[in-house]
Amino acid sequence: METSRAFVDKLLSVDNELEAKIMDGKDKRADEIYRLYFDRLSLYEMACLVPLSKNHKLFLQNKKEEIYVDLKWFKSKQELKKHLDLALSEINYLKRSYEYK
Repeated sequence: METSRAFVDKLLSVDNELEAKIMDGKDKRADEIYRLYFDRLSLYEMACLVPLSKNHKLFLQNKKEEIYVDLKWFKSKQELKKHLDLALSEINYLKRSYEYK
């Protein structure tokens, strides 16, 4: 049980460091942020191979699901940003076309 707790504490520490890199506010490219999310998810995937208490396994599964939801939210925001950028580009093109007439 103590080993299980120590492992979970270490895993959470590493996960918190990765999460901080995502949330640090510095300009990061989307692919860097995706990589950090996937790194976080892989930590929890590897954890399922380690013998842990049932409570710790459930806790880690819940954390993994939270990260997956965060990743999906990030992907949705990226898609929305891409569509908005395209729409703004089209608006600017139409605006320039109209100004030349």
